[in-house]
Amino acid sequence: MKWYNRMGAVLVSIWLYLVFLMIVGFGYSYFWSAGTIIYLLMRRKVDDAEMDEVYLEEEDQEDLYQPPAAGTPAPPAAPAVTGPTRTMVEAPTLRVPTSASPVTATVTAPTPPVVPPAPTPPESSRDEGNPPGGAA
Repeated sequence: MKWYNRMGAVLVSIWLYLVFLMIVGFGYSYFWSAGTIIYLLMRRKVDDAEMDEVYLEEEDQEDLYQPPAAGTPAPPAAPAVTGPTRTMVEAPTLRVPTSASPVTATVTAPTPPVVPPAPTPPESSRDEGNPPGGAA
């Protein structure tokens, strides 16, 4: 192969690789978009919320951690608690039985199986003229 044949093969492989990546990218994009749309449709059906309705917090989180301004009165202090504020509980322990009796095993002989009696043939199939021994 000449150099221009190799260069053409490299260019074709680059284009094929780019097409492959676009197909894979479309698959991922379609999957996540379809999942989002299904979620929004289920939310509209179950919660009766519109698709463009988004929950926004009403309070600013930054204001919660700042000290009160100089003009606002401080909240009243909690009353003083006398004595311990927490109840201490003992850790559970393993209980040992007080009367430890040895366990005895009894061994019994197996009982023989019950064999049902053999079925008798119906009356119509017996030979009525022949004796039971089979002699005629």
